[in-house]
Amino acid sequence: MNVQSADDKLPSIGDYYSATQLRADRWSALRETAESLRLQGVDGRRGKTLIHAAEALFDALAPIELYWAFPGANAFDHLRRLLDQRNIEDLSSSVRRVARALTSGAYRRRTIPIGGDEYDNEDYEDESALAPEDRALGRPYFEVLIVDSVNEQQERFLRNNLHRVRRTEDPFIYEPVIVPSLEDALMGILFNHNVQAVIVRPGLMLKSENALPILKQFLSRIGNEEDVEALTPGDYGPEAC
Repeated sequence: MNVQSADDKLPSIGDYYSATQLRADRWSALRETAESLRLQGVDGRRGKTLIHAAEALFDALAPIELYWAFPGANAFDHLRRLLDQRNIEDLSSSVRRVARALTSGAYRRRTIPIGGDEYDNEDYEDESALAPEDRALGRPYFEVLIVDSVNEQQERFLRNNLHRVRRTEDPFIYEPVIVPSLEDALMGILFNHNVQAVIVRPGLMLKSENALPILKQFLSRIGNEEDVEALTPGDYGPEAC
C-alpha cells in the first residue's frame, strides 16, 4: 500500500470528473492510513508521516463533507478528534465503518453508528455480500437540501423536526443536508446525487465560505460573476430555485 505523505499534493476536485469518486477515493485513502497507524503506531518518522497524511486527508474531505448527510458534520468532527487525541484504534474501526457504508450504500438503508466497540462486528458493517436484488428491497433513500443560514442550535432544531415527521410506514427514507448559501446550494446539487428535494428558506446568504477552486466553474452555469454579485438579498431565494 502506498500512503500519501503530507508533502504530496492531493488531487484536487478539479482533477476529477466526479466529485463522488473523489470523495470515495479520499475516504478509502483515510481508511488505509488509519489502518497503517493502527498497525505501525504513531511514533517515529513513519508514524509522523502517517499522522500528517491523515490530517491532510481530513483537511481535503472537510470542505466537501458539507454537502452529504452521511456521515454528517458531527460524526466527521468526532473522527477528527479521535486523530487529534491519537485514539487510533477507535479511529481505524470508525473510518472503516464509514468507508464500507459509502461503498455498499448501507447508510441508505439503516443508521450507521460511528464509534463504539459494540458495533465493531463485520456482519453488521459489511453488506457487500448481499445480492443486488436483496439490497434493492429496502425503501428508496434520498436527501433533502435545506438552504438557510442558521447557527448550530437552529440547525439541530431543523434536523430534529424533520426526523420527527418521519414515520415507519413512509415508503422512503430521507435525511437533511443543511447549507447556508446560494453558492453552497448549487454545489450541493451538483455534487450530491442523493439530493432529490430542495427547501429554500428566507435566511440564506449569497456566498459560500467554502474555498473550493472549482466553485467559479460551477457558478458560471447560472451566469457570469458580475450577475451573481449584483443579486440583492431578496433575489437569493428565487435565484437559488
